[in-house]
Amino acid sequence: MNDNNWIRIIPLGGLGDIGKNMMVVETSNDILIIDSGVLFPDSEMPGADLVLPDMNYIKKNSNKVRGLLITHGHEDHIGSVPYLLEHVNVPIYAPPFASELIYKKLKKSRIKQKLNLIPITVGDQQKIGDFFVEWFSVCHSIPDSTGLLIDTPKGKIIHTGDFKIDHNPILGNPSNLAELADISSPEVLLLMADSTNADDEGYSGSDREVFTSLLHLISNAKGRVFISSFASHIARIQMVFLIAKLCNRKVAFSGRSMIENAKISQELGHLSIPEGVKITLPQALSLSEDQVVIITTGSQGEPTSSLVKMASKTHKEIKIKKGDTIIISASIIPGNEVKVYGAIDSLVRQGAHVITNSHAKTHASGHASSEELRLLINLLNPHYFVPIHGDYRMLKANLDLAIECGVHEKNGFLLTDGDVLEITGKKGQIVDKIPIGENYIDGNSLADDDSSIFEERIKLSKEGIVVVSFGKNKFSGKFITSMNITSVGFKNPENATLIFQDLKNELKQLLDQEEGELLHLKEIKRIVENKTVDFIYKRTKKRPVVVITNLDI
Repeated sequence: MNDNNWIRIIPLGGLGDIGKNMMVVETSNDILIIDSGVLFPDSEMPGADLVLPDMNYIKKNSNKVRGLLITHGHEDHIGSVPYLLEHVNVPIYAPPFASELIYKKLKKSRIKQKLNLIPITVGDQQKIGDFFVEWFSVCHSIPDSTGLLIDTPKGKIIHTGDFKIDHNPILGNPSNLAELADISSPEVLLLMADSTNADDEGYSGSDREVFTSLLHLISNAKGRVFISSFASHIARIQMVFLIAKLCNRKVAFSGRSMIENAKISQELGHLSIPEGVKITLPQALSLSEDQVVIITTGSQGEPTSSLVKMASKTHKEIKIKKGDTIIISASIIPGNEVKVYGAIDSLVRQGAHVITNSHAKTHASGHASSEELRLLINLLNPHYFVPIHGDYRMLKANLDLAIECGVHEKNGFLLTDGDVLEITGKKGQIVDKIPIGENYIDGNSLADDDSSIFEERIKLSKEGIVVVSFGKNKFSGKFITSMNITSVGFKNPENATLIFQDLKNELKQLLDQEEGELLHLKEIKRIVENKTVDFIYKRTKKRPVVVITNLDI
């Protein structure tokens, strides 16, 4: 039997939700990993800081892993790299901007393994195990974004990474479809394409449109202007500096990640700041209000971001006032709506004029819409097609586009995390489903998928907790009638006091009745807990978490 009679495609994250992107490409001898991202938890995971892909398959097959290929530097593609390296010390191939972000991340995490980070540039070709890999340039909302051409023993795979088609970007080179067609010839075995905006009709639009809109907004603003965007959106930062110079305004940063990313971008030659335009935040706050633009973090409502601190009036230096114009120059990532709109509401209450993409063209997506995807699929004419990166509805919309463009229905695969797609010389088919859970960062610890923890936390947040403490004579074994009942998040103290006094009386009677019985302490606690739960529900229709404790006296 031919040792390389098949290749397998196994998504471990990012197919079925937005974030924690991780894909395995496997032969009988070798494994390549594409990206290693995180997902930011929603309200159903209270207390979790980050959600990671399930890496158990990689752990079990660590002897076959030959490399981690990074497409670009967004957190949903590089955020879990430090945790992956704890399980497999693998060479990392990444474009320059992503390499710098990864290096900074690993430095903070204090990874003990020797780091093998290999910066790549567009056009580089690497022989990695059974694979030849080439990186090609794509337009996206972060510098040095790339797609991958992976030449396997069965044929060529194209992985687009996150991409859009922009013939006139503010930063970087225009989309080069001719080059992509050239390196993909004579045929593409499998195309894996970004699905994030697959259900949006038309085109994603160019940053040049955003430039025109921001120029109009900033030039007509009477007071201070705040621009809130992704800290990694260097093209947007470049745009603001160019517009500020035209409008005779100075620019300052607010937000550590914004400052750090701008510094990296300048060092790599991605960001060119006009002389005399950049100033410090204290300098900006001392100037006339019509001379200032402040670029800030917080477009996603992040609790520790500068914009959210301004909204909550906790920013140490900036106080929002009437006449301020705040431009949200970003799309809202699904799940962040409540946080973002809450911050906007607070800013408006303080007198600010807030402008979002629904009012003017303040943002252009970094992801291809349906017409761009049609163009790509028709250009490459792949034999097999797998939609990647997105919720299920986005994946389905992308697959429908591929079939519309001529991909045979039996050759299009709507994979979700854990599916094992096997491609042989004759056909492709889903041959297995590996178990997929979620790991998450909870404080300073890494925890396994355990929904019961979050169910408990949600219950605590909704119902509160009641603690019943009673004493027992350690010599006689008799219960001591004094009892203490406390609560957190249950009822306001005045109402709780009345309820708890009646509950004490009920429990004392219960303990007096049980005193003559030779019951184990564990059984007594169970009886007290059941009585407390029933009593509280009858009085309040609430079911708080009940904890019973005893003290030997």
